[in-house]
Amino acid sequence: MGRVPAQRGFTLIELLVTIIIAGIAFAALTPVFVQAFTTGSSEKARLAALNVAQDRIEKIRQLDYDQITQSMLASDFGDDWTADQGRGRHYDIRYWVKESSNTKQVFVTVDWEAPPRRAPDTFAHSFDYSAAEGHGFGVTLSTVIYRQYGGAQVIDLEMSPDTSSGLLTWEFDYPLDLIVQAVINPLDDNPTTAYRAEFKAFGANDTLVLDEKVSSRDAASGRFQITWTPATDGLADGIYRFEVTVYSAGGFPGNSYAEEFRLESGRPIAAQALEAHAGNMVVWLTWVASPSADVTSYEVWRSDGLGESDFSRIATGVGDTSYTDTQVQNGSDYQYYVVAVDGAGKTSNRTAKVIASPAPQDDVYPPPSPVVTAALVGKLVTLTWPDVADQVAADQVTSGTDHYVVTRDDGVVKSIVSLQTPGRTVTFTDTVTSSHRYSVVAWDLAGNSSDPAVVEITYIAPRYDLTVSANKNNVTFSVRDSGGNVVATTTSNSAVTWSLNEGDYSVIAVNNKGVVRGPQSVTLDADKTLPAFVF
Repeated sequence: MGRVPAQRGFTLIELLVTIIIAGIAFAALTPVFVQAFTTGSSEKARLAALNVAQDRIEKIRQLDYDQITQSMLASDFGDDWTADQGRGRHYDIRYWVKESSNTKQVFVTVDWEAPPRRAPDTFAHSFDYSAAEGHGFGVTLSTVIYRQYGGAQVIDLEMSPDTSSGLLTWEFDYPLDLIVQAVINPLDDNPTTAYRAEFKAFGANDTLVLDEKVSSRDAASGRFQITWTPATDGLADGIYRFEVTVYSAGGFPGNSYAEEFRLESGRPIAAQALEAHAGNMVVWLTWVASPSADVTSYEVWRSDGLGESDFSRIATGVGDTSYTDTQVQNGSDYQYYVVAVDGAGKTSNRTAKVIASPAPQDDVYPPPSPVVTAALVGKLVTLTWPDVADQVAADQVTSGTDHYVVTRDDGVVKSIVSLQTPGRTVTFTDTVTSSHRYSVVAWDLAGNSSDPAVVEITYIAPRYDLTVSANKNNVTFSVRDSGGNVVATTTSNSAVTWSLNEGDYSVIAVNNKGVVRGPQSVTLDADKTLPAFVF
């Protein structure tokens, strides 16, 4: 069947529009119609066909890249449509997907049957139209869709020594060389799509400890890899997060894949500069924190005399670098030392010992309770109060306010030194993820304490978006919280987004054949998009 001239000289102009947003390239060939249609039945039929084709194009552009296949479009988008005009006009819709390394050009052809019967080849087709591909004459529109990520998809990080348990223990005399390899989706593992890799590692407080770009492959495995050599004297111990992104030859990134683990290389380093101050029936201890990165708490040990063998542990789980001991008697000597404890439960050497001797003081009057105001913004609690004046009456001997002890209802304690300026604002801050009650007690230099000032804060967990997707259709996604409870589940043919409370979650995906992928773990402290599940 040969071409015939367009009956009304209608011209279809395809305009290439390129959009680049945050490193994601997207382009579409969008039709622009430059001539008005007349009201004849033939023109109405063509206009309806154009509307159908345009509708299909817009829907296809919303799909994930891997979902766009010729068979999927034919089965899920439908291959026919009947106009609701009471005339029984029927439209046939055909799809053709032309793929290259990082793009897919999708053609949508809409044909129709009487009434009225169209003239063959009324409209011009796209410039590279081929009848051999199976789509016929009629209205043909097309769009070009770029791969969502220009670079390769990383599906795993393999580390040697193995960190899959979440704990890497290293107690050897020779250095630790941690080898990290990026495992790439085999469909993407080619020199164009997987051109170079960027490895990053973050330690305590998201401190960047490694940032390395690699363009060559390991000869044995054929993978991008780096080697990280941390300190193994306890100074570098703690939680680490390794991330990798693979870039295409054109500089477009793929997904970012991350894994966390704890490095434990031995006992933590001891705390320093322990000092003791005695008052009336009380001893205050202060020290300088251990320099080891993964120290989580301290233990306080005491001897009720000056001997060497009668020490006993009087406090565990001390999160602050101070401790107040009120279980003492005046006229007795006490020795103390402090031990640091890391996240793996290992303890440091003890500090140097200090001696304190509680004794009666001339000042026997407690200071007034502080007047505390509490505020909560996001996760940050701020307590403020005017520095307490220890003088309560003209005829009383007072020693002056020394410090305040702030205690949270779960046992977390913080000591704050007085500003020694009555009326000046004292500030305490704390980061929380749940509601708490705080008490603030003022202590003077003689060891007298005020009644506690108690305040409460009500925490409202922030919510963040969690987006998941898969490379196949009809996949059921399920999200569980840290307690194993299912908090969200959806069956979808594309990406799905939930709004969830901040916290730790795991996500699994199950396709319509029962194949399970996951779980993928995610800490939701900001909006997160997980790498697509691959089936």
